[in-house]
Amino acid sequence: MGKKTNFGFDADLPEVDQSQVEQFKKGVSDTTVRPIKKEEKTKVERTVKGLRIRTDLQKAFDRLVFEQKQIDGKSGPELADEAIELVLNHYNQ
Repeated sequence: MGKKTNFGFDADLPEVDQSQVEQFKKGVSDTTVRPIKKEEKTKVERTVKGLRIRTDLQKAFDRLVFEQKQIDGKSGPELADEAIELVLNHYNQ
């Protein structure tokens, strides 16, 4: 029979045989829980460049970063890189 303790809530618990415990242990193997492998991103060298932008553009960009982080996992610096590349391509035609 199951091991009893002096705790009052044990009276409500069903008693468990040792064989039931062993059967449960057999059903749980190391392969059922797999570690999550994180993708390693390549390091991009970045510098700090202060830009003065309008507050409405800043709020819209912050909202975009939040939405894209949920969808793609892209961060603010990655989206800023994309935006600057688009501007440079537009003006360097």
